[in-house]
Amino acid sequence: MDLTPPAGLDLSESKRPELYGAYSATYALALVAFGLRMLSRTLISKVGLWWDDYLMCIAMLTATANFAIMIDWVNHGVGQHIYLYGMPGLHHFLLNLFVVEILYTLSICFTKYSILMFYWRIFGMSNIRYPIYLIGFVVTGWGLGVIFTTIFQCLPVHGFWDKTIPSHCGVNVNNFFIGNAVPNILTDWALLTLPLPYIWKLQRSASQKLALTGVFVMGGFICIISIVRLVIMLNAYKVPSLDETWVFVGPSKWTAVETNIGIVSACLPSLRPVLTFMKQKVSSTKGSRDESLQESYKRYGSLHSSGKRGKRLGDEDETALTLTAISVRTTLDVEASYPAVAR
Repeated sequence: MDLTPPAGLDLSESKRPELYGAYSATYALALVAFGLRMLSRTLISKVGLWWDDYLMCIAMLTATANFAIMIDWVNHGVGQHIYLYGMPGLHHFLLNLFVVEILYTLSICFTKYSILMFYWRIFGMSNIRYPIYLIGFVVTGWGLGVIFTTIFQCLPVHGFWDKTIPSHCGVNVNNFFIGNAVPNILTDWALLTLPLPYIWKLQRSASQKLALTGVFVMGGFICIISIVRLVIMLNAYKVPSLDETWVFVGPSKWTAVETNIGIVSACLPSLRPVLTFMKQKVSSTKGSRDESLQESYKRYGSLHSSGKRGKRLGDEDETALTLTAISVRTTLDVEASYPAVAR
């Protein structure tokens, strides 16, 4: 395989900072959301962990492994032209691609399993369990299909990353990415819309139902990310190129974004106890400060030499407190809105 750089190519180009930023920022968001979820379930609400939490732990572990591999990926050439690294660089890129595809699939699957079990828990013994079974079956079939295709796309298997040995690779890259992404996108939308009919059957006010719907619809962002990733994948491989480490910048970035933001979206509905705890802390702090201000007003709010009473110090604080209270009251407890399920 000839890895001589084309004439006029600027080998000093680098998109490594862009990749480090995308990987690290989205992973940090996922880690914070996951940590707050565990804090909420174990220390604040003290209800303990259930199956949706355990599945999210597995999703976070695979996302962490994926993050580590992708950082190593960039350290060994992704974001720069392959011609700087030669055959050893291509070998390293393809081996990491092989591992990343498996870890990505596992993280996506366990994130979706966690969401399904969350629905199972909060909606109780309703008929939502039948579509949960169906979506879980589709997600499992998709995951197994992607993993086995990734492993056996070349025979022998290590022929995928070791181009020095004779091997047969019979998978078309574009067809594989389409076959990978389309069922993933469909199950994303299915997970997004699944709880909505059950929310609107609740005996609650229209404003409460809208607020609950909004909590779940926030997860729709991941549906958009999945579509963007597919488009970028197809554009990247529209024209065959040996410059894999440069061509794969966009796909690798959006793979990390989809994996990590998927975890964030799945954790958001479980964070209400954290918000309540923070509200209570803020309220108690503001209450103490208001009492102090009122006491100061009583003691020092006498007439000044000008003959006018001094300005009441608490006006701005009361306005801020009122706005904060309005904001907090629009936040509904998703989990508390449904009957508890026996653990």
